[in-house]
Amino acid sequence: MNPLYSLILEIESGVVKGHIVVPRAHSPRDNHEFSTDTLWSASALISGAPHRDSFHLLSSMTKALSNVLSILAKDMAHEAVAHQLVSFDCILSSPWITVSSRSVSIAYDKPTVVTQQRVLDIMSIERKKLAQPDMAIVEQKLFDVAINGYSIAEFNNKKARELSVFFGIGMTSEVIVEHINNTIVAHFAYAKGKITCQSDTLLHYASSRNITREDPSFISAHVHGELSDFFIVDNGRISRITSLPFGYQTLNRYVAGQTGESHDTSASKVTLHAANALHRDEHNRTSKHIDMAVQDKWAQVFLDTTENELLPYEIMLNVPKQYYPHFKRALENMLEERVARSNKDGKDGILAKTQRFVVTHVNTDVLHRLFRI
Repeated sequence: MNPLYSLILEIESGVVKGHIVVPRAHSPRDNHEFSTDTLWSASALISGAPHRDSFHLLSSMTKALSNVLSILAKDMAHEAVAHQLVSFDCILSSPWITVSSRSVSIAYDKPTVVTQQRVLDIMSIERKKLAQPDMAIVEQKLFDVAINGYSIAEFNNKKARELSVFFGIGMTSEVIVEHINNTIVAHFAYAKGKITCQSDTLLHYASSRNITREDPSFISAHVHGELSDFFIVDNGRISRITSLPFGYQTLNRYVAGQTGESHDTSASKVTLHAANALHRDEHNRTSKHIDMAVQDKWAQVFLDTTENELLPYEIMLNVPKQYYPHFKRALENMLEERVARSNKDGKDGILAKTQRFVVTHVNTDVLHRLFRI
């Protein structure tokens, strides 16, 4: 039996990444930790982000996507892989997709049987309300169903006087979908009709819920090239989704502007700083630039959007490993300041003790492979 090869494409704000994977049952490698095994990977930067208009940015993304597909096609040809890919999954981060969380509550005059079809119909009606010209709804994901005010996992055929449905919807431009589809088909002609798009945020939510945890509430922060996507899960439901115009490439550019060095040199310096491989004076100067940027332009901005909100204790931070210490430290520092300010103002319940906050590093590929069937 031929292995079932699939293509996963991650299209972020500053980079396109591609992976050819197989289910672990067909994997030539002894890897049973994940549901899939990655055989080949490739990536390409989206040039000019973020200082280009939407037309040129889309053209740059399409070019990067084409470069990734060309590399992967050559890898398959080099290994003499004769059979075709069976699926093409495109995972979109901002700015290529917009995600919103929705909730609908309905009160019935008498106890009414709740079925899966009834829930789907409610979501469909809400989806039609969001319809816009030239926009495509590419994904919807059910978060939770509450009957008579109580969340219930097995809701089918239960009776309700009040039904609440919580779900997320991912929308993107039809032009973006067309560019992605045409580029993939140009490299894999048989891909037509097999291409799907989905939201990185909703995928992270679904895969994160599969990870065993005591508390069903957490914050997810995905830091990519030029943007960061946050969502807050409250008792299993997404309560807030936001995107900030700051990513790890933004950090590199900021450090370059402060030091007068090139973007590539600054990126290397940030990486060496994380590994404690710089001389002490240079390390301290770089620390000052990094902390100023990440704390003031990233962590503080996020916390300002959640002022006076109760924040979950667990924070899942998805960022390339070499940048993780900087973003983790900035988030912890801002949380400590916010707790101290809350305690000084006598505001109970805004945030609890800082030592209870746990920032955990997660990896995009790991989450995708955990969730993928």
